[in-house]
Amino acid sequence: MRGQGEVVSVKATGFESAYRAKAVPAPKAPAGSREATVPSEEETEDVKSAEKDQPRCFGRYRVLEELGHGGQGIVFKAHDTVLERDVALKVLHAPFQNDSKMSALFRHEALTAARLNHPHIIPIFDFGMEQGCAFLTMPLIEGPSLDRVISAGLPLGFCLRVLVQAGEALSYAHEKHVIHLDLKPGNILLRYGPPGGPGKATLRDPGVLVTDFTMAQMVVPDSGRSARKGSRTRFGGTLRYAAPEQIAGERALVGPATDFYSLGVVFYEMLTGRPLIDFKDPSATQLLMLQGNVAPPSSRRAGLPPEVDTLCLELLHHNPKERIQNGQALVERALPLLGTLG
Repeated sequence: MRGQGEVVSVKATGFESAYRAKAVPAPKAPAGSREATVPSEEETEDVKSAEKDQPRCFGRYRVLEELGHGGQGIVFKAHDTVLERDVALKVLHAPFQNDSKMSALFRHEALTAARLNHPHIIPIFDFGMEQGCAFLTMPLIEGPSLDRVISAGLPLGFCLRVLVQAGEALSYAHEKHVIHLDLKPGNILLRYGPPGGPGKATLRDPGVLVTDFTMAQMVVPDSGRSARKGSRTRFGGTLRYAAPEQIAGERALVGPATDFYSLGVVFYEMLTGRPLIDFKDPSATQLLMLQGNVAPPSSRRAGLPPEVDTLCLELLHHNPKERIQNGQALVERALPLLGTLG
């Protein structure tokens, strides 16, 4: 995560550069360069000092601190001065603020999530443009994202509860004809527990919230025959968690089962503490992607019940028609396992 006093590229514009408050002009980059400049220690201290005295306002939102950032945007903790509450404020990275395609994707995320009303899907409070930059606001979740708590030896009950709650969220979205297409640990927030590990409250009820519908697609059910048969579409999402048909661009096969494959990858990683795909082994990766050769989780974590292996491998079936692909089926399989854990 970048520090708040970082001097960014001279090409940064809009809210992101204003927030970072450059008190000392950054050295000019060569023409056409997009590389960020590296400030001297003296410049960095001047920037930090200047930031303390500068207001960090973004319309009605007063920015408090940076929470994190991804490939598309930055998320800040901010205070809504109208409704007097703290929110999560997401804004586009500066290089994307004049990019019409990225702005459209950002708007798409807000509109898609706003259509969904489910206890395990994060709602959207607000969307708009400010200082030439698209933004959206969401509830401020104090708990960590799942990627921050995954480690070897996570309790099985915790893994199953996350699986069920995320599966229920996906199933609801599918009923509304929304396919997420980018489910991964970083897009699963937990309402409870301190960063770095699941606390007692988290283990009992992780309070899953699925977020980031940037890559989501609206899918209208076909009427018997598919006009999309044989067509291909551009891959979107995160390769490590993508289903085979998603990677291959087989649009006719992309659907609810695609999201449940991604959920299976997340489940596998929770159970074993290791990613399903190891990009350091190209041959194994190719076999996994092309043929679906998945080693059961128990091969990486001793003591797992055979039923857990079966459940995970059914989510990861190479053929989408053979996968578990709705929340009800998932709950029916997972609840008996949870019952045996007490």
